[in-house]
Amino acid sequence: MKQIIINIVSFILIKSGLIFLIEKRIFRYRSLKYENKSIIPFLKKYYHFIDYFLVTVVYFKNYYSKIKNPKKQREISFSTLDHGEGVKWAKHYFEENSKGNIHRKERDDIYKKTSELIINKSLNNKKTLFINIGSSSGLDLIYFYNKFNEMVYLSSDINNEIIDFQKGLYKSHDIHYFIGPADQVAENLDALGKKYDTEKIIIFCNGSLQYEIPFFLNRGLENLNKAKIKFFYCLAEAFELKFDKTDNYNKKNILWMHNYPKYISKNNLEIIWQKISKENQVYNNSINIIFTNNLTRDI
Repeated sequence: MKQIIINIVSFILIKSGLIFLIEKRIFRYRSLKYENKSIIPFLKKYYHFIDYFLVTVVYFKNYYSKIKNPKKQREISFSTLDHGEGVKWAKHYFEENSKGNIHRKERDDIYKKTSELIINKSLNNKKTLFINIGSSSGLDLIYFYNKFNEMVYLSSDINNEIIDFQKGLYKSHDIHYFIGPADQVAENLDALGKKYDTEKIIIFCNGSLQYEIPFFLNRGLENLNKAKIKFFYCLAEAFELKFDKTDNYNKKNILWMHNYPKYISKNNLEIIWQKISKENQVYNNSINIIFTNNLTRDI
């Protein structure tokens, strides 16, 4: 009965267009909650029942996740990081976690294995381009920059605001920048290799692909499969052990769960190392993968 009522109310709010009257505030849902403010303008503080229902249940679950046009879905996802929102979170990650220690402790394996890859494959040189996808505060990139200072570094994120924030932070660092999502980086991989006169590429992605629409995640992997330059893709992403009838599903708001091993295999790319953080834990898990576009043995 409860679900029936939720579906009816959601249907009315979406079909009448009422939910779209507060769409711009919905795009700010993360910062508003963090600031203890409601998406309803006249409410003085965040009310979990009201805000969660309107944002997570009505807008994202019953509208956004059911949109058939992936371009429209991506437009909405990106809108949650426009108008200063992406910069707010980049600042939050930088100021609250200036050395990146907490983030690395949570997903320590991918940092260790990426470092081992660089050492074992002798990649710390000017012929290697290191690309950080969805770099936000830039802390992941700086971690490797300080540890392996011979490589060429490229920071990538989806809009100018985030990239400009990074440029202000790392003025004294020799870092290049690319504005665009993961699939566009993949599409331009050969051109980027040529532009920076490199022969091999490391792509590092920590928690960014979970915000990719399934369509664009797959398109990015298709682009990678076409790349002629040698690359190693190192990723750590949220993961759940419940892929039965589908290889992806909308978890919450703009967060998606993807069956990364299945997607990678489907696009004829080779996983050379993989580790699920908690083997028998269905929820609140993560997966670490390094894959490449040729036959390479385990690290």
